[in-house]
Amino acid sequence: MDALLSIFWGLVIFSFLVFIHEGGHYLAARMFGARVLEFFIGMPSKRQLSFVSKKNGTRFGITALLFGGYARIAGMDMGKPNPHLALALSLVNARGEISIKDTAHMMDVSVDEAAAALFNLESYGSIQLKSNSDPDLDQENTVYQSMARDEDANTIFDKGAKLNAKKATRAGEPFFSKLSGDEFLALERKKTYVGLSIPKRIIVLLAGIIVNLLFAYVVFVAVFMSQGLTVAENTVKDIAPDSIALEQGIDSGDTITEIGGTQITSGNDVLMALQSHRGKGSFEVSFTKKDTGEEKAFSTELATGENLGIMLESHQEKLGFADASNYALKNMVLTAKAIANLLNPQDFMDTVSNSSSVVGVAVLAKDAAQAGIWQLLTLAAAISLSLGLMNLLPIPPLDGGKVVIEIIQAISGKPVSQKVQVFVSMVGIVLFMLLFFFLVGQDIFRLLPR
Repeated sequence: MDALLSIFWGLVIFSFLVFIHEGGHYLAARMFGARVLEFFIGMPSKRQLSFVSKKNGTRFGITALLFGGYARIAGMDMGKPNPHLALALSLVNARGEISIKDTAHMMDVSVDEAAAALFNLESYGSIQLKSNSDPDLDQENTVYQSMARDEDANTIFDKGAKLNAKKATRAGEPFFSKLSGDEFLALERKKTYVGLSIPKRIIVLLAGIIVNLLFAYVVFVAVFMSQGLTVAENTVKDIAPDSIALEQGIDSGDTITEIGGTQITSGNDVLMALQSHRGKGSFEVSFTKKDTGEEKAFSTELATGENLGIMLESHQEKLGFADASNYALKNMVLTAKAIANLLNPQDFMDTVSNSSSVVGVAVLAKDAAQAGIWQLLTLAAAISLSLGLMNLLPIPPLDGGKVVIEIIQAISGKPVSQKVQVFVSMVGIVLFMLLFFFLVGQDIFRLLPR
């Protein structure tokens, strides 16, 4: 039962975070007039529940392959620049519908070249597959058809389309434009990701990350204001057995007053002072006895990773908006620094060893859900923050890696080769798959009984 609950709550959190992340891409693309063909929770799969929006043509749905999602923005599919797009677009619109085989014959190109051109046009939202056509089953006889268009050539994907007007055509009917083939293709390209200016492309790429970070910030602020911040005190709550603190006579209720010459007034002071002295030789700890008020002190030293063995008292302290906002931003900065360590070979393994995969997160999600809505929201915010910052890493196929490619193209004034983009993305995918399996194994090992 615990396993099922972990899977359920893990899916709930990940699906929600994927939804808001992809929602950021979707909204930014729509804001700039780019067509969005699909919006799905789950990875691409033929097993899906979906519907097509009557307002903007986007197919919304959920697939059987959860733990993922995507917004399919027109023109974002990777592929080689195709010289046959204008002619193929003219043929489909002139005929209303046409097979790949007939397209190849009329353009005097190979079936594969015709298929590539028609696929690119479909990824632009300029044409569509006819019902029951499947290129994977029968490529030559796969049929593409024209989109329903108004007299200005707008489709259902475009803002302001008037598809109910008298001069509008239906899907599969011939559409004749006053524009030349190249002009018509240029008009269609403007309504895609590749037709946007580079600054707008970068905003589309960063929009998902921005939404993830904004969600985390809002939740953290709300939690700090309504539930309060757990503030550690410098009073000892409990002592670990066989610890330095126990050997030196520290008892529950005693107060830590000084560490290594630093005056201590809070639990945070204790943690910071101990951290600064780990692995750096001996230092003195002063404390006040609860019962007698007697001041005592002892010298000790801590190896890296070693602790005094004390648990501190704490209390909840509700914050005003300014303080809550400040603490939220500090948490976000600390998380950003931790994730940045993935790019530092010296800190890489330490960061990975303190990370969790979907397995560990699912267990945490179940525990948080059982603890209450605020705990669940806090966990969701922490994961959203991590996902957003991870996506910012300059490694394709992450959003940050795509932004780097766009910046390189802007500086060089020419597009990065599709072969280079595919190769770099494949390397990135392999590296992240290795990291994924390592983290899963690490989480399973942690969960095994000992």
